[in-house]
Amino acid sequence: MHQFDVVGPCYLKTDGRFYLANAIDACDRKCYIDPVVRQIKSDILACLIRCFQILGIPEYLKMDNKHPMRGSNRYPHSFGLVIRLCFFLGIQPIFTP
Repeated sequence: MHQFDVVGPCYLKTDGRFYLANAIDACDRKCYIDPVVRQIKSDILACLIRCFQILGIPEYLKMDNKHPMRGSNRYPHSFGLVIRLCFFLGIQPIFTP
């Protein structure tokens, strides 16, 4: 099981605002941290793909239900990119409030 969360915004004097995409393997406690400039679906998806390349593909992905993770407000019954990636790779997404 991997636990994934996006933390931020964090601020630097020269670079401005950024977010940290954090993932941890719950079994062996290996972690992955990736700074991203925006908290949008495509950036989060790219972070997850890099995370899976380093930590491996989990059976479960535990994440919160922020907008980039769950899908669209306009089409609430459709799957977002992160959920589609999970289903494509055979990962069971788990959402926490």
